[in-house]
Amino acid sequence: AEEYALYEKAQTLLESNPAFAVKLLEAMMKDDEKASPAFEFILGNAYYAAGETEKSELHYKGAIERYPTFLRAWSNLGILYYTNGRFQDAVRALSRSIALGDRESRTYGLLAYSLEQIGNDVAAEVSYMQALSGAPGDVDWQEGLLRMCLKSHQLIRAESIARTLVNNHPSESRYWLILANVLLEAGRRLDAAAVLETAAGAGVANKDELLLLGDIYAERGMNDEALAIYSKLLKPAPEEG
Repeated sequence: AEEYALYEKAQTLLESNPAFAVKLLEAMMKDDEKASPAFEFILGNAYYAAGETEKSELHYKGAIERYPTFLRAWSNLGILYYTNGRFQDAVRALSRSIALGDRESRTYGLLAYSLEQIGNDVAAEVSYMQALSGAPGDVDWQEGLLRMCLKSHQLIRAESIARTLVNNHPSESRYWLILANVLLEAGRRLDAAAVLETAAGAGVANKDELLLLGDIYAERGMNDEALAIYSKLLKPAPEEG
């Protein structure tokens, strides 16, 4: 109870002055007494907030060594590895956190991305779906699942996700381009052109979208339509236009 009270006070201080919080916590450590797992965890958070990730990792590990089922220590250690690009280590820590009962969508999402980075696409796809089950509108996890579907040529699922992204974020031009490319991959060139025409009509098509639309028309011999689109391209990309 005393350490939890300390943790709550330290968290407030970490947000405003992490360097001072670290000095305060270090001063509270007794040289002749090994810190408890809870205090190790607090120190890990303090060092992480202060940008001292090596010390942060050391204290998270210290908490786990003495209390192997310390869920929050495993979770924070996984986040530390994730933010430092140590994806293999992140998979191990985040998987352990989930095994201990962590059901946060963010945990599943970070695990999914880490699995994707180490090439475990099947597990990454499952983890992205689990992340979306708790946060269905999260763009990062939607994009992650979309990448997995495209990689495994699940074009129907990819189209569904891309359309959801377009519907929810109609001003984001790259989602229109992604949807058009999914349709092109499926051999549906006219449907892709219709999507890009809609984007152009709504004023959200940029250089890449206009160039692709003009090329689709040109390939089909629709020269007047291609010229009209290439003319629009002159403004955002004069040389390519």
